[in-house]
Amino acid sequence: MKRILAAMTVLISFFVASIAASAADSNLFVDKNPSIYLFYMSDCPYSRDARQFLAKEAKKDERLRVVELNVDTSEAFQDLLQRVYERIGLPGLGVVPLIVVGDHFQIGYDGDVAGKQILSDVARCRESGCRDWVGEMMNELNQIATPVASTGRIAMPATLAIKSGAHAKAVKMAR
Repeated sequence: MKRILAAMTVLISFFVASIAASAADSNLFVDKNPSIYLFYMSDCPYSRDARQFLAKEAKKDERLRVVELNVDTSEAFQDLLQRVYERIGLPGLGVVPLIVVGDHFQIGYDGDVAGKQILSDVARCRESGCRDWVGEMMNELNQIATPVASTGRIAMPATLAIKSGAHAKAVKMAR
């Protein structure tokens, strides 16, 4: 009887540990300071306007994290863009700019109205937290974005964008 009780205790301990690990993993990408993911193309005027708006806002708010993903220069970004569109129920669409803040997304950029909506999405995420499912997708692809200390910029390994001045470049590193 003592052996059965000891075995059950061990099994329950492993079960509780696995539940705790799963809970920690599910909260890994929930953040009250969300990243803004901007999928863009270099020659798109709407993308240019969105990038300028976000750069201006990032200067005003040092907590603002903007991840620029230039789909012109990276097949990995193109693939991620398609996965994001599939996730939001629009498979096959490839329109840029696409701006994702937590569970909120915006296709296109039309100036003040779009800018206010982006900032509103950030405020909602800061208030109640939101899941960073784009970050989760990047993690699944073994391409994790990490903030650079207090700059609001994002440094990304492998084939993800590394922000350099006002431009993002795709860099492919050996694995």
